[in-house]
Amino acid sequence: MKLGFTSGGHSIYFDPNSIQIGKREETRDIARVLASYNDVIMARLFDHKDMLELAAYSSVPVVNGLTDYNHPCQLVADALTVQEHVGRLEGVKWVYVGDGNNVLTSHLELASVVPMEIVCCCPKGFEPAVEPLARVQQKGISKITVSHDVMDAVKELMLCTRMYGLPWGRRIKLKHEMHCSGHFRSQRM
Repeated sequence: MKLGFTSGGHSIYFDPNSIQIGKREETRDIARVLASYNDVIMARLFDHKDMLELAAYSSVPVVNGLTDYNHPCQLVADALTVQEHVGRLEGVKWVYVGDGNNVLTSHLELASVVPMEIVCCCPKGFEPAVEPLARVQQKGISKITVSHDVMDAVKELMLCTRMYGLPWGRRIKLKHEMHCSGHFRSQRM
């Protein structure tokens, strides 16, 4: 978004209480009004259906900054980090450590178009959503594994960009164990 600012663009920020998308005003009406004032809309919303409706009624592009279903902007950042450090996305073993949330859904969406190996390391009861997992497995171009064992999941890991959530573990202890055992090369975590 920096390009827009250096080219004379400005942002307009609405906090959740001021706009109350879909509550005070219909989402379709908000989309039409925002589109009349802006060249692009970037929205971080909770409900994914609000994002879809915003995009459907907007006459300008709508960028999904985050919803409860997926988080494509985070995926772009993670993919660029992997590309920068490994040099490619195809064929990379990508380990996701955390609960099966919107970020993991976006990683699975990438695996449905780019051949890679994804290990979804989630605590029991917090696995990835069935629908995106089934969709990527049906495409058959990537290897997808669901694991509950962090140390097994990170074996032969090339790069660790971050760990999401870790609702069942202690990050500091895990980071120390992983650095000491040489499971990955990245100093950044």
